[in-house]
Amino acid sequence: MPYVTSVERIGFERGVQQGRYQEGIQIISKLISKKFKSKIEKELAWIKKLTSDDLLELSELILDFESLHEVHEWIQKRVKA
Repeated sequence: MPYVTSVERIGFERGVQQGRYQEGIQIISKLISKKFKSKIEKELAWIKKLTSDDLLELSELILDFESLHEVHEWIQKRVKA
């Protein structure tokens, strides 16, 4: 079994976290796009501005939003904060 340094292990963990974040962005963008019949590319541009914590919170709130405008307003408030 090869020796893995702590630096390599930290780099690997960061890579895994970044991969999960990117997957989350894709999934949330698809959900918003499908629910509100918008273009996924447009939603990706909005969603990429969020932190991973914001993304998690948005995933819980998606079903509560009644319009795409509400989603975008929520994102704007998070990005400005």
